[in-house]
Amino acid sequence: MARRFAGLAALALCLATAPAAHAGHLQTVRVGFATPLPTPSMVGFVHGMDMVRPGDEMIEPLAPALWRGKLRDVPYQRVAEIGGRYTYILSDRWGYPGDGARAPYEDFARWERFVRRTAVASQGLAGVWDVWNEPNEPHFWRGTPEELYETYRIAENVLREVLGPDVVAGGPSTLGWRGDWIAGLLEWCHARGCQVNVLSWHELSGGSIPAIEARLEQMRAFVQARRYAPLRVQELHVNEAIIAADQYRPGEVLGVMHYLEAGGADAAARTCWDDLSGQSNCYNETLAGLLVPGSFKPRSAWWATKAYAAGVSSRVLTRFSDPHVVGLASARSDQPRSAQLLIAHMRGHSRQEVDVRVTLRKLGALPFLRGEQKLRVAIERFPDTGELPLSRPHTRRPAIVPIERGEATLTLHHVRMHDAYRLRLLEP
Repeated sequence: MARRFAGLAALALCLATAPAAHAGHLQTVRVGFATPLPTPSMVGFVHGMDMVRPGDEMIEPLAPALWRGKLRDVPYQRVAEIGGRYTYILSDRWGYPGDGARAPYEDFARWERFVRRTAVASQGLAGVWDVWNEPNEPHFWRGTPEELYETYRIAENVLREVLGPDVVAGGPSTLGWRGDWIAGLLEWCHARGCQVNVLSWHELSGGSIPAIEARLEQMRAFVQARRYAPLRVQELHVNEAIIAADQYRPGEVLGVMHYLEAGGADAAARTCWDDLSGQSNCYNETLAGLLVPGSFKPRSAWWATKAYAAGVSSRVLTRFSDPHVVGLASARSDQPRSAQLLIAHMRGHSRQEVDVRVTLRKLGALPFLRGEQKLRVAIERFPDTGELPLSRPHTRRPAIVPIERGEATLTLHHVRMHDAYRLRLLEP
């Protein structure tokens, strides 16, 4: 393992204005800075912190938009101070059959009392109520889908009765995308008078990352369907994403967030897994593994997430030739008078290493480059270093690239699978 990391660190990163030498390996990324694409942030966490750990300096640069927990494990007060929306997992407080808890359908009256007590104790707290976690997984649910839908209906009705008509409730938060469970819940509520304000599921299969976009687009049809208008479906949440094998890989982390954006997700959260030693990253306050336990030093995936957060509010149009080598461009970065392009090479591509030809168009739309004939490109590499900390991204001397008719072209060589890069565009 150490030899592998040393080899990655020693790889040369070449930037040139000429075409890549290995045309068969060449991928293309094209950016249009005059076409803004507003999008919400896909940075979010399942569990991940307590009242003091990790420090604010490790959280605030990521600007999380969503936290998912049960109030005890992720303190509501800190979420309110740092920022982000809280998703409260109601079933986590109740318990699961895999841990010996009784199922709600065994005593619906008891379930109703529990929801009422919880709602009364939570008055004044804003957020999303996620009624049940992964009901298609036997550890969490052993009843029928219909018993789950009735469990949801009771909870949603009580929450709305206690907390008022504007309460936001959602589900079914299935393990993987399950259109049958989602459709079943919507039909149940359509017939019985409950609302499903947030449709949610977990993208945790080992399949194609680009397929996330198509699933979201399919689910958007439910949001827009006239039949379900009384249910007030408002948002799509992928409230757990990124599989265990990808949790430390910068390329896959950015790739997942790109396809969540492209599919039109309204919010998302990074799930937590065991680390390589078998210890859970859920309750060690490491932002679901972005930080090293104990020292809270950043891993490469933390740096990639930070770069994503710096640009999400100014996203612009980006096109690319291969769905496994994606670009996320922004008109602003985390430095004044700068823009950025993130490039992520994720699993699923046929080659372990590619060259990427980058075309930057409409550069005059960036005020700091208007009228300029050159730009400066600073390069950061986020290598796949697994669980090892990364004190800072790998950098190279900035390059000067000519601008002709508002466009600039450059080639990034030897982009390895699982790695990610940031090209920061600056004044010459």
